[in-house]
Amino acid sequence: MGGGMSGGETWRSLAELTANRLRLIQADLADEPAESRRAHLNDEVKAALEKVPLAERNDFLDAVEERFPAWEGGRVVSGAGGGTMLSPTDMAEFNDPGFLIRQLVKVAASMSEEQRREAAERLAAAGIAPAGAGEIPAESLARAKAAMQIPADGNADGGRMLEAGALLAEQVILLDTLVWKIWRQIAPDSSHRGRGSVGPTLASYVQGGGETGRGQVAEELERFRQLTAAVLSSVGKVGGTVYTMMARMSPHNIESISKTEKKWNESVEIAAWKKYKELAGKLDQATVESEVMRAVSQTVEEIVRPRGR
Repeated sequence: MGGGMSGGETWRSLAELTANRLRLIQADLADEPAESRRAHLNDEVKAALEKVPLAERNDFLDAVEERFPAWEGGRVVSGAGGGTMLSPTDMAEFNDPGFLIRQLVKVAASMSEEQRREAAERLAAAGIAPAGAGEIPAESLARAKAAMQIPADGNADGGRMLEAGALLAEQVILLDTLVWKIWRQIAPDSSHRGRGSVGPTLASYVQGGGETGRGQVAEELERFRQLTAAVLSSVGKVGGTVYTMMARMSPHNIESISKTEKKWNESVEIAAWKKYKELAGKLDQATVESEVMRAVSQTVEEIVRPRGR
């Protein structure tokens, strides 16, 4: 490398001088192929760069481009050797996001954890990659993969995993709210009540701080699962309950009752009709709904009641 700039010579005056020399070269080599002409121009710029301090080289190149726009320009990449001139083709590649991503992927395998973390932070700061919340512990990642039926050695995209978790959480929280609301309507006097709800419990656990542990989340989700399963199972009781109520008014049942309750001078047919009207008069919408709710509530209580009680 040359001895640098001397006396009152500055990179600005050198840029002016270099731009003039480039114009002369451009004129002298007007009949030469474009690649040959470009090579001579770049050689002239490289020779001038030897006289410019490394910290000022990009400013120098900007000044040359401003004074001689016909030169396609380049940039200086600092390195152990002091600096390397990039060709216009190189500059085009380094301005291509796709090229830069491919290069990053190539070197990713050889990057240290610190380098990976720094790269992620800088990409997040530039708004290119979403800011992360720290690495996922290996044990938690393995459990999440197993829960989502992903093979242990299968790939798991962190962003998509969080997105899937968010979708699941949304649905669970909506269903949790709905099923407890339905249960309160079915059995307003039941002692089986939720001590909390899935949403706030999940929020407290994910935010950290130690107030809510994984066990509490699992317990709340288990209560939600039990109640949901019990309410769904109790639907099968509705048909049986309605049938029992209607069976009281079956011809055979009414005739049997009438034979024992009729007066000595009363026919079975007349006694049966009176008994039918008596039973039917008690069968209104409120009564049917009450009996159905009672049957559902009893079934749910039997399912969710802790064993041994």
